[in-house]
Amino acid sequence: MRRAVTLALCCALAAGAVLLWGFSQAGEAVRVQPTPRVLLVVESDTGAFLMQMRKGLQEAVQRRGGTLTSERLAGLDLSAFPPAPGEADAVYLFAPQGGAEAAEALHTQGYPVILLDEELRGQVCVLPDEAAGGRQAGEFILGLASPHPVVIVADPQDPRRAQRLTGVLQGLDSAPHVLLALGDIDTLDAAAAGSVLALEGGILMDLAQRKTDGRLPGDLPLLGFGSGEEGVRLMEAGLLQGLVADDPYALGYLAGTLLDDLAADGLKPALHLAPMRLVTPDTLYNPENVKLMFPLLH
Repeated sequence: MRRAVTLALCCALAAGAVLLWGFSQAGEAVRVQPTPRVLLVVESDTGAFLMQMRKGLQEAVQRRGGTLTSERLAGLDLSAFPPAPGEADAVYLFAPQGGAEAAEALHTQGYPVILLDEELRGQVCVLPDEAAGGRQAGEFILGLASPHPVVIVADPQDPRRAQRLTGVLQGLDSAPHVLLALGDIDTLDAAAAGSVLALEGGILMDLAQRKTDGRLPGDLPLLGFGSGEEGVRLMEAGLLQGLVADDPYALGYLAGTLLDDLAADGLKPALHLAPMRLVTPDTLYNPENVKLMFPLLH
């Protein structure tokens, strides 16, 4: 009897030890989950686009328990950057002018690099979905139901503008259109145009000025691509009927979610596309568009 009790006690103790060991192992698994340290390297630390993009990135990083710090590219000696993981677990690079050189230097030191708003072959890149934005513009123009063709002012030699143009033509679904090169704006026949679409912000501002000073009819529908800051003034003045705008907050947030891939299998070269948004005078003050069109208020 005493032997049976002793044996039962030993079994109970052994089972308890196994359970405690299992809970300890599970606890250790939770404790060793890495806290991602993220470094954002920028060419310039000003501008509404960067401000909103950083907010999106910050929220995504914080939701994953991570920390985000920022540095200006001009203030960093990348050749002396300590090897990974000395400073960060991932580096986000917003440097359209010097992105290729900076990315190469960081890769040499062993850092995972994610490029923001820039496309480089063989890199992890987060970009606006230009083709989808173009489709939104094309579908909007199609909805105007004009019997006259839309005049599209574009520079098809620019790769990103070419993606926009591809999307526009898909959205138009074979509706009549005329392609006009940048240098041929003065030949635009407004009387024969149902609407005008500018694929770049500078062109949009030029066309809006032409409506202002009477070189183009004030009632000619004008659409374009550009920033919210540009679009608000033009819409409030009645010069712009639609704007396809980058959503820098969404771009930054999408970039931050790539930390999940880094933690799981590592980052692989790929393009990750963030949505663009079509805003019209009727939707300008919708809650989801206020942050986009009035970035300095948020």
